[in-house]
Amino acid sequence: MSFSHWLLFVAAALATTFSPGPALLLAVSNAIGLGARQAAFSSLGNAAGLFALAALTWLGVGAALAAAPWALAAIRLGGALYLLYLGWGQWRLAARPWRAAGVATERAPGRAALFRSGFTVAATNPSALIFLSALLPQFVRADAPLLPQFFLLATTFSGCALVAHATYLAAARQVAPWLASETGRRRFRYASGAAFVLLGSGLLVARG
Repeated sequence: MSFSHWLLFVAAALATTFSPGPALLLAVSNAIGLGARQAAFSSLGNAAGLFALAALTWLGVGAALAAAPWALAAIRLGGALYLLYLGWGQWRLAARPWRAAGVATERAPGRAALFRSGFTVAATNPSALIFLSALLPQFVRADAPLLPQFFLLATTFSGCALVAHATYLAAARQVAPWLASETGRRRFRYASGAAFVLLGSGLLVARG
């Protein structure tokens, strides 16, 4: 793959990963509630989930899902239910009191739990799977070894996702002082919970 060809892939990947979606919403929500350092673990989980989706795409699973509506519907259902679960969790946190430091009275999720949540959101996103199925083959050279190309493209896409998340987390850090009060955090939790529920509901009713 030429450098210019790779730069074209980077541009496509950045345009995709910077588009607001459930993974970015989860990262920003965690950044507001737990801090940017903790939220970074959900972003790492998201990058790992995207790498796993790229691997599935490389194995032809994406094409198989496109030809099997029931399989895609199963993935969409799983992703939708998980987003609804995340929304309910945000609302549950919003209903609980906060300490003066702005930390919820219930135990905050650990790093492993944050990583798993980011991975699950990425891995159950059918749009990402279909997108990778359409994008990756456009940048593969049939006359070159396939495995190095896969690692380059998959690592690049996951890296672009991390860049997007870091940008959003930095922005969330700037907004955090305005959400330091208990009222501000509750409003944000309710709003982010509603966004998760809307995203999950959208997947449930989506067609195609």
